[in-house]
Amino acid sequence: MRNVGSEIAVNITVEPFSIGDTLITCDVIDRLLPNGDTARLTSEMRREDDVRKPCLVGLDQLFQFELLPKRQSEQPPTPISLGFEDLIGRRYRISYLARYQQGINECKLEYKALARMN
Repeated sequence: MRNVGSEIAVNITVEPFSIGDTLITCDVIDRLLPNGDTARLTSEMRREDDVRKPCLVGLDQLFQFELLPKRQSEQPPTPISLGFEDLIGRRYRISYLARYQQGINECKLEYKALARMN
């Protein structure tokens, strides 16, 4: 995850989401410094009774693994939302649509909205 903004982001959360039959629940990131700071997301991956944690698999690999046996072009985009706070406690939510592009084996995020929560 990368902070492309010009302010420090704290308490960054990614809402749980599903890819295929797998539910992904990400751990909270304490903070990201402005202008390009990055952090690796650790997450729990759950499919029926199979639970893997901590897991550092990137979205590209996860989409490829989950959707390879199927036709990716038939898969609807996956909504992904994340929340964060600034240093004075204002809360924000960003929404994306994630699509896996088979030809280049990458997951592309399409920005949908930014909303202030308080």
